[in-house]
Amino acid sequence: MDEHRLGLKPIRRRVWALRGKTPLVWERPSYRWLYVYAFVRPSTGENKHGLLPLVDTESFPAVLEAFARARGAGRGRWGG
Repeated sequence: MDEHRLGLKPIRRRVWALRGKTPLVWERPSYRWLYVYAFVRPSTGENKHGLLPLVDTESFPAVLEAFARARGAGRGRWGG
């Protein structure tokens, strides 16, 4: 698992303050996260990927199921 963030970092701006006083400015950076689920076959470089806003126990099986359908795998293929 690896992490990478795309997007702008907070920008510092000028603010009004009394002469000789240091202004206090509170920053509250907020980011929108997007996670890449990727499956790669090393021998051929073939890959399948999915983008989801969460990493949790509910979304991961859905990604695995979509991957199995794309590859033609699953219960129907193995008689299960």
